[in-house]
Amino acid sequence: MPGLNGFMLVTPASVPGRGVITFEEPLTPTNDQITVDAYIYVNNLPEGHQGTPRILSKYSHFEGDRHRGWEWILTPTGHIQFRVNQASQAKGMGGDVTLDSSSRLPIREWVHVATVYDAPNGELRLYIDGKVSATRRIANLPMRPTPGQDLYLGRYGGQDSHQFDGMIDELRITGEALTFSTKPSHPYTGHEPNTIGLYHFDQVGPTFVVTNSSDPVRLPLQVVGGG
Repeated sequence: MPGLNGFMLVTPASVPGRGVITFEEPLTPTNDQITVDAYIYVNNLPEGHQGTPRILSKYSHFEGDRHRGWEWILTPTGHIQFRVNQASQAKGMGGDVTLDSSSRLPIREWVHVATVYDAPNGELRLYIDGKVSATRRIANLPMRPTPGQDLYLGRYGGQDSHQFDGMIDELRITGEALTFSTKPSHPYTGHEPNTIGLYHFDQVGPTFVVTNSSDPVRLPLQVVGGG
């Protein structure tokens, strides 16, 4: 896609670097279907103590299971993992289901990633550049609701750790289970059906609020500090 500039998720401490989308009810899917897609740019793979960086994280292990939602995780091997906690009888991580991409993400190159939670059809799907990379059968259970859990960019949702070294652009959250046959060639408008939030990362104002140019009022993203 032309014009990708990206929002750097780990930067020098003097530069605003990580964002958080403050919790609002639309971030919790009501029909047990949600699609998250974005362009991702990996600067470096994690090494040693860096563990498993979070690209996106609406997940925390604090306060029992109340904040265990979903995450995009970059594995040490360069694969992306979609992690979801289902509202089941299982406690803690026992309610998690995960799906890893079949291929590694490229280094220092933009790539489109899409993950789909489709409980009514019993499936997780993961797309890389518009092609199915992995699927997994799941129980027809809702994603665990996580009221009060914000969506963090570039770090773990439970604490300032597992930082991702890279950039993100054109982040979209959709309240339905989409399918992809190709990667998007132009920016979304925000008028696509069931769009919950869209972030172009095209402007940072004096208060470090990153503008969602399609609808800057709904679900604003706040930059919370440098790496």
